[in-house]
Amino acid sequence: MILKMKVRRIVFTVLAIAWMAVIFTFSSADGEESGSLSSEVGEIFCKIFVPGFDELDAAGQQELIEKVDYPIRKAAHFTEYMILGILLSGATVRELAEVEGKRLLAVFVIGTLYAVSDESHQLFVADRSGKWLDVVIDSSGALFSVFLFALVQKLFFKRQRKKQDGMAE
Repeated sequence: MILKMKVRRIVFTVLAIAWMAVIFTFSSADGEESGSLSSEVGEIFCKIFVPGFDELDAAGQQELIEKVDYPIRKAAHFTEYMILGILLSGATVRELAEVEGKRLLAVFVIGTLYAVSDESHQLFVADRSGKWLDVVIDSSGALFSVFLFALVQKLFFKRQRKKQDGMAE
């Protein structure tokens, strides 16, 4: 059981570090490359979720893509750090059955510090800027993952305990 727990923590740690590298790579893209990627994602979003998008002329399509760009970028920030928070939670929690508040607080702090370092890094990338709003959004994603992790654990292990109690009777 202890070996299984150590392996889980190692796997989550490796995945968290790999995910941090992915975030760093996205942040290393210059403004033009980042904008192009964001525009591509916006176009895919519009094709899937906006009825009649394909019937619009090029100018109309571009206008819609530009309208969804900002919310998509901010949702990407939130999601990146939510994923990081989940991975860090798996790496730091000793027992999956027992969620400790101080370990989950550590996940939030690590996520927030990484968000600050990531936005600081962007200050040195061509045509990019570091924004405090993005740090807040990133930190919110990490915080959300902490609550989500704790909730899922509580529900999962509550159900598991009920099964065990039912089998013991």
